[in-house]
Amino acid sequence: MKVNFTKEECLVTDDEGNLLMRG
Repeated sequence: MKVNFTKEECLVTDDEGNLLMRG
């Protein structure tokens, strides 16, 4: 699992790169 923070939001993806959650 990976959490990417951008300027506007935070994206959570799994090991395969599938988007799980954004907020």
